[in-house]
Amino acid sequence: MAGDDGALLEYIQFYVTETNLPLPDEAKVWLVTLAEKGDAQARRCYFAWAMSGDEGNFDWLKLEQWALELAETTPGDAYCMLGMLYEAGLPGFEDDKVAEGHYRKAIEAGNEGCAFYLARVLLGREEEDISYKEVRELLERAERVNPSAAVYDLLGTVCQELGDDAAAVKCFQKLHRLDPSDSECCLELARAYALGAGVRQDDEIALRYFQKAANLGDSYGTFMVGLHYYEGLGTRRNFKRAVDYFKRALEMGDTRALYHLGICCSRGEGVRQDAAAAVGYWQRGAAMNDSPSCVALAMHCVDSGELERAEELLAQAREYMTEGDEELVRQMEIVELSMATARSTDAGAGDSE
Repeated sequence: MAGDDGALLEYIQFYVTETNLPLPDEAKVWLVTLAEKGDAQARRCYFAWAMSGDEGNFDWLKLEQWALELAETTPGDAYCMLGMLYEAGLPGFEDDKVAEGHYRKAIEAGNEGCAFYLARVLLGREEEDISYKEVRELLERAERVNPSAAVYDLLGTVCQELGDDAAAVKCFQKLHRLDPSDSECCLELARAYALGAGVRQDDEIALRYFQKAANLGDSYGTFMVGLHYYEGLGTRRNFKRAVDYFKRALEMGDTRALYHLGICCSRGEGVRQDAAAAVGYWQRGAAMNDSPSCVALAMHCVDSGELERAEELLAQAREYMTEGDEELVRQMEIVELSMATARSTDAGAGDSE
C-alpha cells in the first residue's frame, strides 16, 4: 500500500467500522506493522479492526497494553477502548465492573459519546440494580454528541421504564426517521397512538405504524392490522381483509390469529360460515395455550354438553391468560353462567324423571 499514512488509516477505519467486508490481507500486514512501531492512530485503528468481528489472531493482552499507553496522551479514547475490551466478553477479559470503571474514566476525560457504552453496561444488570434515572442522564449526554439510532432505541425504552411516555414517543419518532426499517420501533409508535400513551390517541396513525411493521415482516404487526380491519379501528370495517391479515399472521407464527379466525368462521365474517373450521382453529389455539381460543372452545363444549371438558378449558385459560384482560374475564363469566344453566337444566330433567 502506498500513500499518506494518515489517509490510509482513515480509510481502514472507515472500512472496518462501516462495512461488513473483511480487511484485505495487504492492509492487515501494513496496519500491524505500523501499530507495532508505536503509531497511536494505527493502534486505535487496529483496535477498531479487532472489535469489528473480523476474523484475526488478535493478541488481546497487547491491545490492553497499547490502550493503557494511549491513556497517557488521549485518556478519553483509551479508557473507552479498555471499557469495550472488558465489556465484549473476550476470554479472560469479561468483567462489567471493570468495563464500567473504564467508561467512567473516559467520560471524566471528556469522551461524552462513551456515556452510551456505560448506559449499555448498566442496563445489562439485574433490573433491581438498574438506576434508570442515571441511565437516562447518560444517554442524553451521548445524544448530544452522537444522536444515533442506537441511542434513541435505548433512551426510548428507558423513558418508558421511568413512566415518561411523551419523551419515549419522541425518541421512537427520531429513531424511526433514522431507521425506518426498525419494525420494533414501528410497533412502539403504533402502541403509543393506539393507547394514547404520551400522544393524542389516534387509531388511524396507529394502524399506519402497524401496517409499516407488517410490511417489514413482523407477525404481531400483521395480526394487529387484521384486528384493526375487523374492529374498524382507524379504517372502515373489512372482514375479508381482516381474515387475509389473520391468515398471514398465522403463517408467520402468531397464534393469536387462531381465535379470531375461528370467530370469523363461526359467524361467516369475511369467509363462508363453517362451524367445523371454527372449532378446528380454536382446538389448535387451545393446544398452544391461547386463552381466548380455550374460552371459545369451552363455550362450544357447553353447547355440545361436554361440561367437564369446558371446565378444563376454563382452567387452562385462567392459567395462561394475560393479566388485566377484562374482556376475556367477561367471556369466561358468560361460559360459567352457561355451564351453571346447563347443569341446572340437567338436574331438573333428572328430578322430573
